[in-house]
Amino acid sequence: MTEARKGIPDPLVESEAPLGYRMSILAKTYFGAILNNLEDLDLDRHFFMLKIIGSHDLITQQCLANCLDIDKASIVRMIDYLSEKGLVTRETNPNDRREHIIKPTRKGKRYATRIHEAYLALNNDAFAGFTKAERKAYLEMSNRLLINLKALPAKDYELTYIKKK
Repeated sequence: MTEARKGIPDPLVESEAPLGYRMSILAKTYFGAILNNLEDLDLDRHFFMLKIIGSHDLITQQCLANCLDIDKASIVRMIDYLSEKGLVTRETNPNDRREHIIKPTRKGKRYATRIHEAYLALNNDAFAGFTKAERKAYLEMSNRLLINLKALPAKDYELTYIKKK
C-alpha cells in the first residue's frame, strides 16, 4: 500500500493513523511471510505456541496462557489443534489433577526447530537496512507501547487468527 488512490491519503503515511491499524497491517504481512516460509509443514497457525512448547520438555497450559497472554479457552483450542496434528500431547498432572501438562512429540520438536529457524530468518529480513541500535530501539519502543496500552482499561478481545471449531 505504497500508493494511495487519487485524493485518498495513504493511512500508513498519515501520522495520526491509529497505531492498531499500522500494527494490524504489520502483523498480517508478517504472518503471510511466515506462512509462506513454513508452507512445507502440515500446519497453518499457532507457530509461536509450538515453538514455545518445543523448546521445553513440558509446560503447563496455565504457563502458556500467562506467557502468551491468551485466555484459557483459546489455549485449549490451540492445543487441541496442535494435538490433532500429532505435534503435542496433553496429560493431567498426577500431583494436581486441575493442571494439564503439554509435551511436544518428536514431530512437534522437529517442527518447533524449523519454526524457530524461520522466525530468525524472517526477523532478519524484516530488519534489513536497520542498524543494531535501530533494531534495539524498535523493540524497546514496541515493548513500551505494549506496557502503556495494557495499563489502559480495555474489553477482552480475541484475535481473529485463533480459529474456533
